[in-house]
Amino acid sequence: MKGGKWILLGITIIILIGAIYFYNNTSSIVENDSINRTNEVEVKGIQNLNKSNSEDETSPEAILMKAISAEGNTDISQVLKYMDEVDYNEFEDIYGENSVIELLEWLGNQDISKKEDILILINSIDNFYGKEYFFYIKSLSNAYIDSKFEFIRALAEVPERLEDIGYALNYMGVYNLEGQNMWKDLDKIANSKELNEEERQIGMDLIYFYSECST
Repeated sequence: MKGGKWILLGITIIILIGAIYFYNNTSSIVENDSINRTNEVEVKGIQNLNKSNSEDETSPEAILMKAISAEGNTDISQVLKYMDEVDYNEFEDIYGENSVIELLEWLGNQDISKKEDILILINSIDNFYGKEYFFYIKSLSNAYIDSKFEFIRALAEVPERLEDIGYALNYMGVYNLEGQNMWKDLDKIANSKELNEEERQIGMDLIYFYSECST
C-alpha cells in the first residue's frame, strides 16, 4: 500500500508540473500574440498618418500656400495649373481668414506672360467674388498690360469669355493708366502679322467692348 501511495503521489506531481509548464507556455504565446497585434496596429497607424501628411503636403491648397510662403523665384506655371483644383472655401478654412486675398495679392505681383498661363487665369474668373474678385482682376489686367498679344491669343481660345474680360479690364481702368493708349493698341492689333485673323478680331472686339463699358 505504501508503494502505491508513493506512485500515486509521483503521478500527481508530474501532472502538476506539466500543467504549470503548459500554463506558462500558453500565457507567453498569448502575451506575444497580443504584443505583435499591438505593434501591427501601431505600425499601420503610423503608416496611415504618414500617408495623410503626405497627401496634405501635395494637395493643391498646400502647394499654393507653399508658393506664397516661398522665398525667391517660383515657377508660376506650376502654381497656376492648380488654380482650378483648389476649393477656396477649404483653403480659407485651413489657412485662415483673408488667406485667399493673400494668395491673389501674391498672384498680382507675378509675371504671367505665357499664353497657357494667361488662359488659366482667364478661366478662373468665375471662382472669385466681391473683394476677392478685385484682387483677381488685378493680376488679369497686369497680364494684359505686360503681354497683350499673348493675352489675345489666350482669349481667342475661349471667346465666350470676351465680355467678362472686357468688363474686368475696364473696371481696373487699364487704359486710364500712364503709357496705355487704347487707339494705338487697336491699330497695332488690326495690322499685326503676329496674330491670325481670328486673334486680330478677338483683340479688336475686346477693345470695342472695353470702350462701350466706358460710355
